[in-house]
Amino acid sequence: MSKRSITMKSLVKTFNSFAYEHDLWTLFSDWLDLAACSISCQVDFATREIREGRYMETISRYKPEDQNLFGQILGQVAIELERPRDVLGDLFGELELHSKAKGQFFTPYHLSRMMADIVVEDQERYRLCEPACGSGGMVIAFSEALRSKGKNPQRVLHAYCQDIDLRAVQMCYIQLSLLGISAVVDHMDTLRMERISPPWKTPAYMMGPALWMLLDEQNAPEKTGQLSLFEDQGHSGRQNLMSEHICSL
Repeated sequence: MSKRSITMKSLVKTFNSFAYEHDLWTLFSDWLDLAACSISCQVDFATREIREGRYMETISRYKPEDQNLFGQILGQVAIELERPRDVLGDLFGELELHSKAKGQFFTPYHLSRMMADIVVEDQERYRLCEPACGSGGMVIAFSEALRSKGKNPQRVLHAYCQDIDLRAVQMCYIQLSLLGISAVVDHMDTLRMERISPPWKTPAYMMGPALWMLLDEQNAPEKTGQLSLFEDQGHSGRQNLMSEHICSL
């Protein structure tokens, strides 16, 4: 049995260990909120006050020993991501939370990776637009497809992700943050282009806010590849709005 599979089993066991007092859906949702807020508060000062308040409100519902378990879970997820893949999407399935999420399933990672290998072209830099990001599996697969071609996704990739489900947004944000990928993950209704709550900006984005994208658009747009589901002229307004979100701080 591999080290990775042991860690995944440990994650499931850790959640189950204090599910006697809280149902798994609440535990998983609260852990996502705590982990995402703890990462965001370190780098995004514009949203720090409100997210710090959310963190304190959520953590106060748990005993000190349970609070420590939340920290252990984040460490275990980081270990699992040493072999990049959709770890939280897998964990979501392992905890059998699909029925609680009204039949929500995430694309199997091997299919995401296959699609990523198909669409990746030789470019200097990449912008990936994922309008229904789920737990971020497609972005992770795309980054690994780049790595397989000898490119460092931490240097050449910026992702703009959207999802209407806050839990999916937070799963995506946590994983991309731990993988060091520059990304903005927006909690919004993509079809209506309506933002529900402030975007989540990964540490890699905040510490070096994707300025190369803005420069490429102004000076050499032909050098930048973009993977988007909104490539036809009829959706140009959506592309412009997404560009504003990507380049804004």
